[in-house]
Parts: sequence; structure tokens; C-alpha cells
Amino acid sequence: MYTSLQHFNEFGAKKIEKVIKSFIEERKDIADLVYGIQENLYELGRNIITEVLEDMDECLRKDRLRVKEWEIVRKEATTILTTFGNVKYNRTYYKSKKNKEYKHLVDEIAGLEPHDRVSTDVVITTIEEAIESSYKKAGRKASYEDEITKQAVMKKVHGIEIKDAPINNKDKKEVKILYIEADEDHVPLQNKKNLKKDKRKKDKEPGYIMPKIVYVHEGIDNEKSTAKRKCLKNVRYFGGIINPEDLWIKVADYINKCYKEETIETIYISGDGAPWIRQGTQWIMKSRYVLDKYHLNKYIKAATAHFNDDRTMYYTLKDEIDYPDKKAVKRVFKKILNETESETKQYAIKNARRYILKNWDGIAIQEERGHEIVGCSAEGHV
Repeated sequence: MYTSLQHFNEFGAKKIEKVIKSFIEERKDIADLVYGIQENLYELGRNIITEVLEDMDECLRKDRLRVKEWEIVRKEATTILTTFGNVKYNRTYYKSKKNKEYKHLVDEIAGLEPHDRVSTDVVITTIEEAIESSYKKAGRKASYEDEITKQAVMKKVHGIEIKDAPINNKDKKEVKILYIEADEDHVPLQNKKNLKKDKRKKDKEPGYIMPKIVYVHEGIDNEKSTAKRKCLKNVRYFGGIINPEDLWIKVADYINKCYKEETIETIYISGDGAPWIRQGTQWIMKSRYVLDKYHLNKYIKAATAHFNDDRTMYYTLKDEIDYPDKKAVKRVFKKILNETESETKQYAIKNARRYILKNWDGIAIQEERGHEIVGCSAEGHV
């Protein structure tokens, strides 16, 4: 048994007994009990890690193969930040007899890079927290005893290399229809100080980025879907902060590798009408653009929400769009504008009219191909 475990059985268990006794007798809050137990268990965790690493180092010093290939230079103390707190341990520094390379062999075995001061578990915790909050808060929550600086967290996040998942297909599939759904979203940047300084500048950078998401699938998977949740069949995701051309090239390459072009009849690209989404029809063979119904309905509501008529005007406009009759849609918009006095509302109506007419091709296709078009769910995925 490890010395640290023996020590805990002898002393640590007694400390926990005192914590429990104090909680009961002094009627403390349950949080005191949790933190008291946690402190002792984390101390045990640090001691075990120290002992394991030092035992591994000692085994390497005695290993015959190591003696042939590496010579001992010196022994050094170091500290690594873990979820349990700072772990201090001694390890041996070696010099290769073949190429004069220097290494801490036990660190390499433990997955620690040279000059690493933070373990992978802390990095994972930090990144997960940074996604939800900020670099600063992530640094505070990274470890039990210590925190990481905001700059260090940012460096870890920015250093992540995201690789595309491998394409595991032996034979190209034969399908008649493929679906591509696309969207983007505003994500605020964590540079509030710089934004405040740049407020006076006309050419200041925006305080957000626009990550894109594109996914390819074969329609609804009826076997896996339920009444409440629809599942997509053989879905493949692409995205990130990426140039639209590079993104569509990735998508086109995936389709080329996984599907037989000669069997594909149509590829439907659904989205909100953003230029980069419509650009996909230039890169993807046999593709047709479809305006997703979520955004279409959003603009129909924007043009008619101010009418107190039990949604009569809403359905009047929607019916002409669904028909679809472009001239009739223009007439309905004219009527809506004539019956609207507010300049602000008129601006919203004109904006909705411009959006709907600009995306008319993506609307009109529903009459011809609506029976085989799957509703876009990209908004929810983003």
C-alpha cells in the first residue's frame, strides 16, 4: 500500500471524523461539512500523485534499459497545478547518450510537456468554464487552491487545435437527396477593456465574432426520432471561425468522398439567406437554396404583429407567400404600409418586405419541392 494511503488511514480519517463531529455538535451548515471533507480528500489526492510520480521516477533510475540510453544529470523539484491544488514532487533530469537530448523522463510518461505547470485536467476545466463565462472566472475555478491568470487561460483556449473527424466510409453511398443546413451566431468577445478604449474610433473592431455551422444529412431518421425530437440521418458537422470558401470546400469534399454523384438528384441548402449561405450553391453540385421557415415566419410576424385583428393580416400575408404569389405579396405589403402610421413600424415592414422578396427563390421552391424538403433546424444547433 502507498505510504500516502497509510498516512491517510492513520491521520486523514481522524481529521474527517473531527469535521463530522464538529458539524453535528456545533450545528454547522452542510457546506462546512462538504468543504471540510473535500479539503482532506484533496490533500490525499495531492499526496498520492506526488508519491506515484516519485515512485515512477525511482523505477526509471533503476531500469537497466534506461541506464544504457540515458545518463542522470541531476534531481530537481517541481510543482504542477492540478484540480486537487499544487502538487510538488522530485524528478530526475536525464541526458541521452545517443543525441545529447535532455529530458525529465517521468514527466514525458505522465503526459507533461517541458515547462508545463498546469495538468490537463485543469486545462479541461478551464476551457469548459471559459466557454460558459469568461477567462477570468475560468482561471478562478480551475483548481482547488490556486487560480490561473486570465492571460494563461486565453493562451490555453487559443492554443486548442481542432481537427476534422476522420471520414470512415469504405464505399460511396447512393442517395437521391441530400440536405445541407447552415447558420451563424454572434458570440461576444472577452475584450471589454479594449472595446471601451476603442469607442472613440470609427473603425473599431466589433465586440463579437460570427462562428458558422454547416451540417450535411440524409433527412429525418424515422427509427431514432420521437414525437418530441427529430433525429437526423447520417449527419456530419462543419464549422468554426472560418472563411466561407474554405468551409464550403470542406463540405463539397465530404460529399464527393461519401456519396456517388451520379445518384444524387438534388441537394437542398437551407438557411436564413445570408450571402455566405447562398454562396454554397456555387460550390455544391446540384444544389438548390431554401429559405428556412423559422426566419420567414419571423419577418411575417415583424410586418404584421402591430395589427390587433386576431392575426388576420398575418394569415393574409402568409397565405400569399405560401401560394406563392409574388405580386399578391407586394399588394399585401402595400396595404400593410397604408394602414400603418408609425414610422418605426413602417421601417420594420419595409425591412421585412425587402427580406422576403430578396429570398423569393428560396420561398417559391416550396411549392415545387416542398414534399421532399426537410425543415431547417440550424438555429437550434447554433
